[in-house]
Amino acid sequence: MNNDVIAAHTGFDTHPHKDMEIITYVLRGALTHDDSMSNKERLGRGAMQYLSAGTGISHSEKNEDDEEVHLIQTWILPSAKGKTP
Repeated sequence: MNNDVIAAHTGFDTHPHKDMEIITYVLRGALTHDDSMSNKERLGRGAMQYLSAGTGISHSEKNEDDEEVHLIQTWILPSAKGKTP
């Protein structure tokens, strides 16, 4: 569980994830998500995003605005790879 505050015009450059689910909820400001599957979206206050990293995805999360963004992010790791409950 991450509780992040991202300053204006900063963020997390492109980085990979795999074998996990990521849920993001924006508390204040706006976050821009861009990924290797050609998805790009701006998440404003109250927005929630679900990202399934599966076999692998690269993405960036940036604050392109003049005010800081505050978000909560939950990372869920599977108990075993490739098994269905």
